[in-house]
Amino acid sequence: MGYGPDLTVRAVTGPASVRPGDPLQAKVTVCNTGTASSNPADVMVLLSTAPSLAARGPGPRPYTEAPVGNFSVPALATGQCTTGTVQGSATPPPMSPPEQPLYLGAVVDMPNQVMELREDNNTRADTLVGVGYGPDLTVVTLDAPTNAPLSGPFTVSAKVCNVGTTRSSDVPMEVYVTNEPSLSVVAGPPPMSRIPMGTLTVPALEPRECVTRLLNGTPNVPGGTVMPNPTLYVGAIVDPMASFQELREDNNVSPLSRFGLGSGPDLVVRTLTAPASLKSSTSFWTDVKVCNEGNDFAPPSTVGLFLSTTPTVTPPVQGPPPPSQVQVGTVEVSSLSPGACALYPKTVYAVLPPEASPTQPLYLVAQADVNQQQVELREDNNPRVAGPITVGNGPDLVVTDVTGPASAIPNGPLTLTVTVCNVGTDAAGPSQVMGVLTQEETLSTVFPPPPYAESPVGGASLPPLAVGQCVSTPVSGSASAAPTADPSTPRLLGARVDPANQVVELREDNNTRVTSRIVVASGPDLVVRSVTAPTGLPQYSAFTAQVQVCNEGNMSLYGSVPLDLVISTETALYTPGQGQPPFTQVQLPVGGVMVSSLDVGQCTTLPVQGSLVRPPAATPGQPLYLGALVDAPNALLEVREDNNALTMATSIGQAQ
Repeated sequence: MGYGPDLTVRAVTGPASVRPGDPLQAKVTVCNTGTASSNPADVMVLLSTAPSLAARGPGPRPYTEAPVGNFSVPALATGQCTTGTVQGSATPPPMSPPEQPLYLGAVVDMPNQVMELREDNNTRADTLVGVGYGPDLTVVTLDAPTNAPLSGPFTVSAKVCNVGTTRSSDVPMEVYVTNEPSLSVVAGPPPMSRIPMGTLTVPALEPRECVTRLLNGTPNVPGGTVMPNPTLYVGAIVDPMASFQELREDNNVSPLSRFGLGSGPDLVVRTLTAPASLKSSTSFWTDVKVCNEGNDFAPPSTVGLFLSTTPTVTPPVQGPPPPSQVQVGTVEVSSLSPGACALYPKTVYAVLPPEASPTQPLYLVAQADVNQQQVELREDNNPRVAGPITVGNGPDLVVTDVTGPASAIPNGPLTLTVTVCNVGTDAAGPSQVMGVLTQEETLSTVFPPPPYAESPVGGASLPPLAVGQCVSTPVSGSASAAPTADPSTPRLLGARVDPANQVVELREDNNTRVTSRIVVASGPDLVVRSVTAPTGLPQYSAFTAQVQVCNEGNMSLYGSVPLDLVISTETALYTPGQGQPPFTQVQLPVGGVMVSSLDVGQCTTLPVQGSLVRPPAATPGQPLYLGALVDAPNALLEVREDNNALTMATSIGQAQ
């Protein structure tokens, strides 16, 4: 309680791993959660052996911490946040054991120069970073079917990445079925709550390289599972016996995917549409698409439609409805065969929930099998939410898109195209739109914004817009930087409509949008725009691919750079580090040519000879993908180095 600022560290992010002494870049988000504006403050970024940092003070920091770098945050209005970037060195603390993961943290207002409502919430250190020389394997995604029949086939796809600093070795990965919502590495036999479904081999991976592995198996029910319609999950653990030394051993478990096991229907609302705004006590149109994702016939059922102040509702069979929701209609669904869907247009009359305030945003919630008359494989996936919906009379201007070039010369000319729509319930008068470059992922709602946050590109006038009308307008200016902008932080295209709040709208919090990245630098930028080749080829077949390469930078390419054709088991190519070859266990170069000089904006399409050769890690029957990689050695200095590869969407053949 009281009047004053309160600075907190909202988030600290950094690399998954780094070698000792190598450059380390961290991003820190600082927010003012107090009741008054704050003065500028210093932020110190540290590496720590513990998930908590020592209290602030004038004395020296403990030996369990080591500084990375610092930066200053400017004055922040109440509720405002800012993100800064620090580039420093990954020096372990003096008391840090070798090869131990460290916590990346930050302290705001280290010398206590800002008088705050609270002085005990200025630190954060909960981001683990592997520091050392070693691999670090982690299962980043796991995909599985929504349902599976008893004793039937079940295919699980797991993507494993090496986020460490050195090459890994071949290691096993085990897939489990469990009745608990989490997995952990355990010594000895697995507990009764999980049962192995199969084992895969993860090949050796270079740093930052990933591989996807498929397991075809049969899920069984672990002991102690409540039947019928069990609540089951599938997950994977790479290096389950912890026999392979890594920089981190706590991140080897995949996210879990829930699935239904047995025979039965599974009704889900696949799509639900709702307007952005509507007038009170009027009707609106919605489309409800219902699907049966089970493996058995679904009898006729009912979908309940609700307006709610929250994105969740309580079905009527579970008791009296809370005042946060009101049922506004039903959809009668016909019987559905397994895999079948049906689309139902529906007119709904808008009624406010009892506890809703006149201008409070609402959600449209559709609940499949609202009366719970069906016995389904899964009962947790019946709701679908659309919204929020603003109720009232008035216009509502939103920026729906901002487009522009991929790069711009510093302080050079820049033109953005901004699309603005009126999603309100009344016509909007004339307004203004402003294009900006920003280092933040969201623009400040405070106008004028702080000078550090964004740099304006230019402005344009907008005509009156009828309800539902959109207009796209060019916004021209220069690619300047904010005075305190960090040159190492990527910039993004952004726009704000009605920045001075001259139009009274239903919502004033949705007038900004940030979209794609732009590089403000001088140089060429080679991009592979398309790769085409015959498909369905047998192994060792010769073929000719057509590869289009464009220079999307702002300076010409002089000389030539290599263009490699690559066969991979993955749908995205691994881009090697500087001076490293493009071949790994997962991908293999099969042909190449040189790309000669290209002017700014110029493209060239080159025929490249290749042959379908199986990479060492490919398994029989696995799809193989053709990609192209320009400047694999990273010999050419470009404004962007992360857009040099492209893979065909369709596999070129299968591994034999």
